[in-house]
Amino acid sequence: MPRARRISSKGAKQALPVRLASSVMLLLALATGPRAAGAQVGPVIAGAVLGAAGGGMTALGLITAQARDGHYIYAPSLAHWQILPFPVGAVVGATLGTRSGDLLWATARTGTLGFLGGAAAGALVGRLIWKDSEGVWAGGVIGGASGLIVGSFVGALGWKEPGGRETPLFAISIPIG
Repeated sequence: MPRARRISSKGAKQALPVRLASSVMLLLALATGPRAAGAQVGPVIAGAVLGAAGGGMTALGLITAQARDGHYIYAPSLAHWQILPFPVGAVVGATLGTRSGDLLWATARTGTLGFLGGAAAGALVGRLIWKDSEGVWAGGVIGGASGLIVGSFVGALGWKEPGGRETPLFAISIPIG
């Protein structure tokens, strides 16, 4: 069995966009104001579960992209930053559920559409780029994860309060006097 390679500085550079996107999503989600405490439990749990699932898909896309580049993970103990999307996704999903159930479902819908579109486009690109038998599914997994992230951002940032009123994703208030 081939030996696992340590992630080089190239691997660390690949992690930077993931860490940046995770940080931005987490900060945006945490900056939202909570709604009434009594109506939060269901959407918060649903958000945490959906977020963890989306994080798992994102992690799978990252691991697949690394494997296509020749960096393999042979055991769970060798995965480090690659599993970061799991907890980040759960926290972001729970926070979106705290903010609004409608916001959570809008984000889930657009994330799912992004995943499906990204998977189809990724499979096509994977077939064109990689000539081996794994190219199609690897491209689909990587494209699906990318589409999921883009779709989720679009859903969260483009959401409007029912009734057409735009609700800011985060707000700053300064008391005067």
